[in-house]
Amino acid sequence: MVCNANLVMILTEFPLTQILPRYCLIRTRDYDELLYYWKGWHDAVGPTVKEQYPISVRLSNKAAILNGYADMGAYWRKDYDSETFQEDMQSLLEQLKPMYEQLHAYVRHKLANFYGDDKVDRHEPIPAHLLGNMWQQDWNGIYSLLEPFPNAQAVDVTNSAGTYSIFYTFR
Repeated sequence: MVCNANLVMILTEFPLTQILPRYCLIRTRDYDELLYYWKGWHDAVGPTVKEQYPISVRLSNKAAILNGYADMGAYWRKDYDSETFQEDMQSLLEQLKPMYEQLHAYVRHKLANFYGDDKVDRHEPIPAHLLGNMWQQDWNGIYSLLEPFPNAQAVDVTNSAGTYSIFYTFR
């Protein structure tokens, strides 16, 4: 394998499956190789961020206070009209939790089928380095492993939506 010496420092928001082919002469779904890069990035960036994060929080809160807010969290919530925003979000989380748990069970099942039960325990959290993104919030990089019906014809609903006006749509 031939890699850019600065690979670990340039892994940012890109999916691992895009970073590896771009900066190394590899294209892999190899469990250990993905773990190597994921761990390398976290080990290289983590200590630096750990030291800088409290400074960032202090400065953000100071700026928010200078602008008339209790803290940065209050500033972020300012654009939401609901006085019960936090309670509303907690209620929404509780409503979505069963679907979220089923989604994770499905992903764990598919990844265990691909990597083996020795690598992906079907009853434990999904190994982060397998989710195709450094922060695990975007699973596009592993969609080909997860696609539920890979041979099904795509459904185009464009024409069935009609030509409704924006007023009709939101009425």
